[in-house]
Amino acid sequence: VQEAAHPQRSHIERTACGSRGSQAVSSRQTTMAGGTSRQLRNVLQKHWPSIALLMFIVVLFKKQTDIQGQQNELSARIASGAERERRSMVQQIQPQPEVVAPQNTSPQQTPNSAIPSSAMGQGSSTMGQSNMGMVNMGPASQGMGSTMGQSNKAPYEWPKPLPEWELVPEAEADVSALPGEGEVPPEIKAIERKGDGVLFNAIHRTPNAKRASKPIMEAIVGATRMRVASKEAGSQNPLGFVLVTERAPMKFMMDETLCRPMWPECIDFKDKVKVFDTILFYEDFKAPAIVERRERFQTWPELWLKRIMASLHSPFARTLVVDSDVYGCTAYEKLFSEYLGDSDVAITLAPAPFGASRNYEGAFRKGFPTTYAEYTERNLGLHMLATGKPRVQALLSLFRDVFVRQANDTVHTSIGNDQCAFREAMFTMKAQGLTEVTIPAEIGCRHDAGCADGCYVVHRHNNQELSRAELKALAKEKNAQKKAAKAAAEGKASAPETMPPKNIESNATDVANTGADTAPDAPDMDKEEEEEEAAEAAAEAAAEKAEEADMKSEAGKSEP
Repeated sequence: VQEAAHPQRSHIERTACGSRGSQAVSSRQTTMAGGTSRQLRNVLQKHWPSIALLMFIVVLFKKQTDIQGQQNELSARIASGAERERRSMVQQIQPQPEVVAPQNTSPQQTPNSAIPSSAMGQGSSTMGQSNMGMVNMGPASQGMGSTMGQSNKAPYEWPKPLPEWELVPEAEADVSALPGEGEVPPEIKAIERKGDGVLFNAIHRTPNAKRASKPIMEAIVGATRMRVASKEAGSQNPLGFVLVTERAPMKFMMDETLCRPMWPECIDFKDKVKVFDTILFYEDFKAPAIVERRERFQTWPELWLKRIMASLHSPFARTLVVDSDVYGCTAYEKLFSEYLGDSDVAITLAPAPFGASRNYEGAFRKGFPTTYAEYTERNLGLHMLATGKPRVQALLSLFRDVFVRQANDTVHTSIGNDQCAFREAMFTMKAQGLTEVTIPAEIGCRHDAGCADGCYVVHRHNNQELSRAELKALAKEKNAQKKAAKAAAEGKASAPETMPPKNIESNATDVANTGADTAPDAPDMDKEEEEEEAAEAAAEAAAEKAEEADMKSEAGKSEP
C-alpha cells in the first residue's frame, strides 16, 4: 500500500537497501578471502618441503610417461619396418622373370699412372676398377643385388685365368717381357756396387707405431751373429752389412727420450746398430703403386714390393738377401764361393712347386710354352744375387713389374705371394742367358734342421744351433708338457676346491703380494707383431703341406 501510495520513495528505499546488502556481502567475501589466504600461507610455510617433493614427483612422472610414449612409438616404427623387410624378402624369394644384364666389355684399368704400362695390358685389361685389393665381381655380381637383400659383402670368387694364357707349343712361344716391363731406371744403373755383403730387410706392418722395433732388433742380432761367425771361420775378407727399413721406426729407436729402457730393444741401441755399415730406407725408393691388400693373400702386397726394391738398391756387387730372422752358421760365407760363384742367381726351391699360384702351373700372361709347367717356384726366403751385373738388375726390374701386374689384377690372377712373379721373371731372363744355381734345402735350412746338421744359414727365430734329432726331442718334450698341463687342468676343474682357513695375518700378506703381482709392467709392444708373424708362419707351413698333398692328385691342379 505504501509503495503504491508513494512509488518514488519506495524505489529509493529499495535501492538503498540493495546497496547496503551488496556492501555487506562484499565485506563478508573480503573477510573470508583474507582468512583463506592466511590459512594457505600458513600451510605453505609449514609443509613446503613435502609440497616441493610432491611437485617434483609429478613432474618426474610426467617425463617418464613421455619417454615411455616415445619408446612405444619407436617400437611400433621398428616393427613396421621389420614387417616391410619381411614382405620384401618374401617377394624376392618368389620366382621373378629372368632379366639379362648387359655385359660390359670395355676394358677397365687401375687408375694408377705409376703402374708400368704392361700392367694395363694383357693381364689387367679386365682388372677391377679399385686398386685397393677389392675383388671386382663383374656384371654377374651386379645382378646379385636383387637377391642378396641387405648383405654388404658378396661371396668371394676365386680369380679365373684368361683362356689366352694357356701354355702353347715351343714353336709358338714368346716369353719376352711385356711392353714397359723390365726397364732399369737410371738411378739403379748409377749405383756404385762393390764387394760381397748381406742385405737385411726389417719391414714393419705399422711403421708409425710408437714402440720399439722388433724387426730392427732381430736384424741387429742376425748381423751380429754373422760377424761372429766370420771371425770363427777366420774370414780374410769380411762381408759388408746393410739394413733396409722404414724411416719412422729407426727415428724412434734413435730417440733416447722416446725409446726408453722399459723396452729391452732400446738399451744401448745406438751402439748395437753400428753393426751395419749402411742403413737405407724404403721411403727413398721410387716404387710403383700397388694394391693395399688382397683377399686370400699371405700378407700385405707392399711387403714383397719393399723387399724387391731393397735388392735393386743393394750397394754390393754380390748380395745375400735375407729377412731379419735369418741366422748365420759358422760356414755361411761359403754360400758365395760354393753356390753363387760366377752365376747370376743362387736360390732354394720352394717346398710346394706351385704354392704361390694355387697349383696353377701356367703363366698369368700369354705366350709361355708348355715347358713352363716344369719350371717350379723358387723360395725367396734365402737367395743370392749378382746385383752388380746389368742382367741381374734387369731381372729385378722385371720381377718388380711382373709382381705389381699380378698383384693389381684381382680378377684373373690368383696368387698368395711374390714367388710366382719371380718364377715368370726368371723364366724370361733365362731365355736371355741368365744363369741359376740351386741351394740345397740342407744348406739353407728352415724348420727341421740346424747348424749342427751342416746348415750354412737357418731361417727361423729359435734354437738355430740344434740338430734335427735335438729339435725332434725338444718338440716331443714340449708336447708331453702340454699334455700333462692339460690333464692337470682337467683334473683340477673336476675336483672340488677346498681352501684352508686363513688368519688375518696371512690375508694381509696375500693382499700385499697381490698388489705387487698386479702392478703394471712395461707394455709388451711387440705382441701384435709376434702374433702376426706366428699366424703367417703357421699359414705358410699349412699351405706348403696342403700344396704338396694336392700335387699328388691331378684333380686339384687347375682349381683352387
